[in-house]
Amino acid sequence: MSHRRTPPTRRLVIVLSAVCMVVSVLVGVAAFSLVQPAAPAGRRTENVVLVTLDGVRTQEIFGGLDLDILRSTLRSDARVEETPAYQRYWAPTVEARRERLMPFFWSTLMTRHGSIAGNVARGSSVRVTNRHRFSYPGYAEILVGEAHDDVIDSNDKRRNPYPTVLEFFRRRLGLDAHQVAAFASWDTFDWIVEHETGTITSNAGFDRYDPPSPASPRQAPPSPAAAAQGGMLRATTRIRSALR
Repeated sequence: MSHRRTPPTRRLVIVLSAVCMVVSVLVGVAAFSLVQPAAPAGRRTENVVLVTLDGVRTQEIFGGLDLDILRSTLRSDARVEETPAYQRYWAPTVEARRERLMPFFWSTLMTRHGSIAGNVARGSSVRVTNRHRFSYPGYAEILVGEAHDDVIDSNDKRRNPYPTVLEFFRRRLGLDAHQVAAFASWDTFDWIVEHETGTITSNAGFDRYDPPSPASPRQAPPSPAAAAQGGMLRATTRIRSALR
């Protein structure tokens, strides 16, 4: 990634946190490092994006479909080879299986733009240092840079008392609050991503998001992102109601 200096108005730092499981064990977390070649003359890095995916095992990331887990979901007399999952995701080699499961990640992102650490089968181990090994302490460690086990010890909605890298970037680069943003599906992220409320833009859980617009709120139509988010919330609400 190019590190040339650019005007502050052109820089944008975004964190996208896709939380598949609200409480997830972050023991085998894989560290992703996107390494890009030097930018050609006239091109400069404008955006930095950190994407986290909770509840994903390194076994599937590096090895693809796990037959033992698939078999555990079947009746004793069922043949694993006849299942749709096997027919879609199984392949004779580890490399082929993982590419079938995560095609964009392995065939495009890792092949052309990046590298990955954390494959234990090849002697690469990447682990968190906090002893709690669940959501809030894990994400706080990522964003703060170190664990604080005696202070951050639960998933409760309590303000993170330590400055995060997002706040650091905003101050260091002289950015506005809307230029550094966190989008997350878990509402507790509002409490994790900043230690001072309002330092960055945070949209988590069921918060509606409408990007800054020069038009007044009455004149501005709903953004595509807000419309899509609203649809997701309605679907989620129906599912939760059915489970009660």
